Amino acid sequence: MGSINGSMGGVGKTFSSLANIPKHKRTKLVNESQPLLGGARKCKEMWQAIRKADFRKEGVLNETNIKLLFDKCGAHIYDLLRL
Repeated sequence: MGSINGSMGGVGKTFSSLANIPKHKRTKLVNESQPLLGGARKCKEMWQAIRKADFRKEGVLNETNIKLLFDKCGAHIYDLLRL
């Protein structure tokens, strides 16, 4: 009996989906996914900033609170909206 590679006719080929993707495409994929990395952490930081801005515990996001949130987490908001 032949080996798996021999019986498939692809001697030396790998079955890893990432290994078969050209390097420039992998690099592009990683670069495009950068905003996703740490998404849960970014959302948590934004939630904490919202709670801190709502110091009266009214549960209302008024203009002042939104400005405070954007000042603190503007980069996170931009990253998450780009998705």
